[in-house]
Amino acid sequence: MKPKLVGVNLTFIEARPLTGPGYHAVEMFEQMVAQLPERPHLTLRGYAQASARHHFSDAAAPYISFIDGERGRIKRVLYEQFVLPCRTRADKVDLLLSPSFVSPLFGAPKLAAHIYDMYYRVEPQFANRFQYYYWGL
Repeated sequence: MKPKLVGVNLTFIEARPLTGPGYHAVEMFEQMVAQLPERPHLTLRGYAQASARHHFSDAAAPYISFIDGERGRIKRVLYEQFVLPCRTRADKVDLLLSPSFVSPLFGAPKLAAHIYDMYYRVEPQFANRFQYYYWGL
């Protein structure tokens, strides 16, 4: 049986120090890599900005496709919604996990997103307008 390919959308992680969701995503990815030998039915590919490479261990780096160039928020969102889905289709990703509130609207046959909290709905003054609408998709 061909192993299932799990893709992980790590494009929201930037060069600057990690936030809570960024820290969680890096640690989750590191744990997924560490458990691969015990799960021969799975394989893994992360997608991350090249400027964020220093957040990942040497063991995890071979499982990540690094995207060249620094991306601002708008470029990252455009990449995440239009280019990443095409890449995941070309890579034949079976499941794309997005640990950053939102997932691309298409791409892999199965999509999943982590939603840590809904503060932007309860206390919208703590999120900028762009985040409020984008996370609400």
